[in-house]
Amino acid sequence: MCTQKRSSRAHNTGASRCRRLERACCQCTTTSSATAHSPTGRKNTYGKVAAAAGKLAAPTDIKVKDPKDWKVTGKRLTRLDTVGKVKSFDAATIEKRPGVKKVVHVGDSALAVAADTWWHAKTALDALVIEYD
Repeated sequence: MCTQKRSSRAHNTGASRCRRLERACCQCTTTSSATAHSPTGRKNTYGKVAAAAGKLAAPTDIKVKDPKDWKVTGKRLTRLDTVGKVKSFDAATIEKRPGVKKVVHVGDSALAVAADTWWHAKTALDALVIEYD
């Protein structure tokens, strides 16, 4: 039985990962996207162990990390859902399409198409050639 204290997420993913490897929890570590068995170096992503982790009972004695040991919380992270700032686009060509009223620059990294129907807006946006930084 492992006596190592972990966060609830680390405990559940680590425990289910170790059960998958048939290893003791104390031999497993967690990182930002995976669990690893230290002696062998074998790894699995959290996604591969999520179903097994969800079936485990939640631990009752969780030790909360000291804020100085936090790796993600409280830090600025790069967004992964944007490709960059819009450098240029050809609105004139798109605005000539049927039903399209206007192409609008939204912030630094997005464009919107105003049209009389959703389909006209969607197809116009799909056809819009955008150059990003």
